[in-house]
Amino acid sequence: VKDFWKNVAHLCIASVPPLWLLFALYFTERAAQYQRYLIFLVVLPLIFWVLNITNPWHLLFWVDVEVVQGDGFQIFWRKPGPVFWLNMAWGDLQILVGVVVLIKQFFGAPNIYRHQIMATLLGVSIFWIAKFLSVWGIETIPHFDLTPSSFALSGIAFFWGFIKYQLMDVMKEYEPEFDQML
Repeated sequence: VKDFWKNVAHLCIASVPPLWLLFALYFTERAAQYQRYLIFLVVLPLIFWVLNITNPWHLLFWVDVEVVQGDGFQIFWRKPGPVFWLNMAWGDLQILVGVVVLIKQFFGAPNIYRHQIMATLLGVSIFWIAKFLSVWGIETIPHFDLTPSSFALSGIAFFWGFIKYQLMDVMKEYEPEFDQML
């Protein structure tokens, strides 16, 4: 049962980087330029997910599982294998490309878009920093992955963008001005 939920969690977590990149491309109206490449955003994470769920047969995603005793609980700590690192690199590349797309948009954007982009970049930065700390073993709490918890803080930054700067609502209102930027 634990493996089933770990696999479901991995599928959900693995969907974050491609969805982030799609968001950045659609938000900046650049998705049409890259339409033929967008299939890779789905195919590679699915391949990595299949390798994750079939890991007991090849040990490419996780090379070892260690049971760590906590204060009255057990944690299954997995040691990453080569496919894990490929998966991480692919996800980080997608996040980086999304960030670069938004930063490029930031410099030519009207003020309202700059605030929206800043809120969005703040949200992704919180997630990315927590992921970096967890993956590279910089632990604030031993054997605790900060990444899932960081989604709550990232959500606050996105919520701030939605409420304060009408993130996602402003596009149509300022469309002629936005078209002049491109």
